[in-house]
Amino acid sequence: MTTFWSLWITIITIATFVGVAALLVWCSRDTMGVAEGEDMGHEYDGIREINNPLPKWWSYMFWGTLVFGAVYLVLYPGLGSFKGVLGWQSSDQTVRSLQESNASIANAHSEQRLDQYARELDAAEAEFGETFKRIAYDASGNNLRPITDIAQDEEALKVGQRLFLQNCASVMLPMRVASWVTLTWQTVHGCMAVKQKPSKPLSWKAVLA
Repeated sequence: MTTFWSLWITIITIATFVGVAALLVWCSRDTMGVAEGEDMGHEYDGIREINNPLPKWWSYMFWGTLVFGAVYLVLYPGLGSFKGVLGWQSSDQTVRSLQESNASIANAHSEQRLDQYARELDAAEAEFGETFKRIAYDASGNNLRPITDIAQDEEALKVGQRLFLQNCASVMLPMRVASWVTLTWQTVHGCMAVKQKPSKPLSWKAVLA
């Protein structure tokens, strides 16, 4: 992020906090010249305005959100290039290749940085690493299996099917309305694939019903 955009974001964010706090203070003061609880002299459709202050619980909650926001911006990124006291980041945005990404993750581990992406990879490795290693590597655990062998592995097919149903089906199945294809799970020439079969287009009446 350039210095200009960092300052732009920081100034606007701080100005917004200050402006909202000033507005809350101003609205909390009685400057109407009418005693509290008295009629303001305004009427609309039989409804009259009374000079009542803002509810205390509402004001306290408003101040609480401002304090929470200020603490958050101190601890986490949010003010331009400021990384926050905790040093947390979702991922390293400077990487441009797989090698740089691997090096960045290794550095995050060695420096014990709060890199969310690196931590999620660690969690995924702890939960799924053995399963994927058993599927992807041969008995020695050192060499990757050919994709044609993996495609004949019943366990690999079940894992792939579950991944497809969990992550892809909900997005791809609605495409039937637009592209008029039926998506099915099957093995084609020893490889896992999604088969597209022509189908009759759905009528809009059926879609909107």
